[in-house]
Amino acid sequence: MDEQKRQQEESEMNETPEYSFLQEVIKDEVGGTGKRKKRILRKIGVGIFIGLVACFTFSVFKPWVESRISGNPDEVTIPRDTKQTAENETDRSGKDGNGQKKDNYSKSVKSLSDVAKKGKRSVVSLLVLTDATIGNKEFVSESQSVSGVLIADNGQELLILGPTMEVGETQQIQATFCDGKKYRVTEKKSDANLELTIYAVKESQLEEKTAKSIRLAALGSSYEVKKGDTTVLLGMLFGQGDAVGYGVLRSSTEKAEWADGTYHILGAELAGFTGGSGIMFNRQGEVVGIICDAAGEDAKEELMHAYAISDIKDVMQFLANGESVPYIGIHATDVSENIAEDRGIPRGIYVDKVEADSPAMRAGIQSGDVLTAIGGTDIENFEQYHELLMEEKEGTHLLIKGYRRGAKDQYVAVHFNATVGNK
Repeated sequence: MDEQKRQQEESEMNETPEYSFLQEVIKDEVGGTGKRKKRILRKIGVGIFIGLVACFTFSVFKPWVESRISGNPDEVTIPRDTKQTAENETDRSGKDGNGQKKDNYSKSVKSLSDVAKKGKRSVVSLLVLTDATIGNKEFVSESQSVSGVLIADNGQELLILGPTMEVGETQQIQATFCDGKKYRVTEKKSDANLELTIYAVKESQLEEKTAKSIRLAALGSSYEVKKGDTTVLLGMLFGQGDAVGYGVLRSSTEKAEWADGTYHILGAELAGFTGGSGIMFNRQGEVVGIICDAAGEDAKEELMHAYAISDIKDVMQFLANGESVPYIGIHATDVSENIAEDRGIPRGIYVDKVEADSPAMRAGIQSGDVLTAIGGTDIENFEQYHELLMEEKEGTHLLIKGYRRGAKDQYVAVHFNATVGNK
C-alpha cells in the first residue's frame, strides 16, 4: 500500500512543467478603465495649474526682468531758472554779458570764435529723406532740413531738440553730427503748440569717433540776457547748414502768446537775415534760445527770433521723457487789480479765445469767461495759470472755477470740469 502511494506521488512530480514557478494568473482589475481616466485627468489638471502659475509669474516679473536686461531709459530732469524780479529792457550795448566794458576787438572776436567752435559740437543737422525707385535705380531725395541741439542723454538715447518737421510714413530722418557722420533718428515726442520736437538716436549706433566728438549743450538762463548782448548763432541760418553768425540782441522782453501761456522771444540782429533754424548761445557758451520760424510768426521786427530757453524748459522735459505737454486750449489776458476795479470784472484771467475741439471747449469754457482758480489754487495772471498747468499730466481731471457775465451785466460764479489733453 505504501509502495503504491509513493509511486503515485513520483508520477505527479514528473508531470509538473519545468518552469512552473513563472506561471501567474492575471485577473481583470475591477474598474481599471475608470481609474486610468482619472489619472489622466489629474495629470492634465496639474499641467494646467502649473501653466497658469507660470503665466502669472512671468507677467509679474517681466517688467523687472526687462528692466534688468534691456534697461529702461533714465528720467530726464531739466532744472528751471529763477526769474528776474524786473523785466527792464536795459541796453548793454558796448558791454559784454557781465556788464563789463569790452576788451579790444581781436580779443572779443576770438572769444566769440571759441564759443562757436565749442557750440558746434552740440549742434545737429536734421534732414527728412524720401527713398524712391525710378526704373532700376534707387534715389534718395531731400525735403526738409532744420538744426537741432543735443540736450540730454537718458542712458539709451541721445536727445535732440529742434523744430518740428513733417515726416511721412515712407520717409526717414537723418542726423549729421559735428564729425560729419550720419545716423538715422526717430521722433520721440512733439508739441504742436510750439512746433518743437525731441528727436532720438540710439547710443548703440554711434561710432566711437562720433561719441568722442559730440557734447551735450549747456543750458543757460535766458532771464539773464539783455538788450545789447552779443550772441553766437549756429545752424541753418541762411538756408544752409553749418552756418555761424554773431548777432546783437535787440529785444529780450518781447512776448508772444500761444495756447495756455506766453513765451519770451529773443530777437537778434544779424546783417538783415531772418528766418531759418538754429541755436542761440551767450558769450559763456550756454544755450539761451532756440531759433525757429514759429518763434517769429507774429514778430514785427526783421530779426532772428528764438524761443527764450528758460520759458520752454518745462516743455523740453515733458518731450524728453516721451510725455505730452499738458494742454487745455485757452488764450487769455490778465485782469489786474486796476482793471477789475475800473470795469467791474472779477480778478483773474479773461478768456480771449478758446481753441476748437480743445479740452477747454469740451468743458464748456467760453470767450469772455473770467477764470479765477485751477485745481484748487487761485490764479491772478496767465503766467500763474501756465505754471500750475505744467504741474499736471495728460488725462488729469481739473476743476476750473470762474465767472461768466449774466443778466444785467452781473458776473455769476461758474465751474468747469476739464480733462488735461495734448496738442
